[in-house]
Formats: sequence, structure tokens, C-alpha cells
Amino acid sequence: MKVILPIIIFMFSMAITNAQDVYEDFEKSIEHSLKWIALYNAEGMAEDSAPRETNRQLKINNEYFKIMIQLQLMEMNNCKPIRNSLNSNKYFFDALKCVTEKLKGNNNSPACDVDNWGK
Repeated sequence: MKVILPIIIFMFSMAITNAQDVYEDFEKSIEHSLKWIALYNAEGMAEDSAPRETNRQLKINNEYFKIMIQLQLMEMNNCKPIRNSLNSNKYFFDALKCVTEKLKGNNNSPACDVDNWGK
């Protein structure tokens, strides 16, 4: 019995840790999709081509589908609801900086590193 109790405690603590990691992974994935939506919106500000606009809207729609799937997976894994609103506008100015840098020819600009957006 003395050996089993520490094993049970260890297994329970690992399950709690893994559940938190799963939640954080889902949340990061959703935030990443919101950043891409902001980038697609910024790229389309001066768009004058209907086919390119259609493709951009399809990309945005795909990102929303990814978010929907992530939310369903969160629910299936009994994760707590997301604390933040699902609003891509908080990343829009960072996306606009990235698009501006790309128009200047700086395709590898630090402004386009989505991991630094919103900080």
C-alpha cells in the first residue's frame, strides 16, 4: 500500500499537468488563427481584385473553421472556457506593420513574426 499511494498521487498530478498543457495548446492555436485572420484582413485593405479577395475570404473562413474545431476539442477535453474574446482586431496594427514591411520589400522583417504580436 505504501508503494501504490505515491504512484497514484504521481499519476493524478501528471493528469492535471497534461490537462493544463492541452488547454494552453488549444488557446495558442486559437490565438495563432486570430493573428492570421488579422494579417489576411490587413493584406486585403487595398485589394482591387475580386478573385484575390475571394481567396482571402476563403483563407479567413478556414481560420474560423480551425477555431471552431479547437473550441469543440476543448469542450470534449473538459477544458475551461476561453477567458479572452475571439477578436482578431487586437492584432490588426501588428498585421498592418507586417504588410507595410512586405510592401517595402522586407519579407523577413521582425514585424512579421506573429509570435511577437500583441505584446
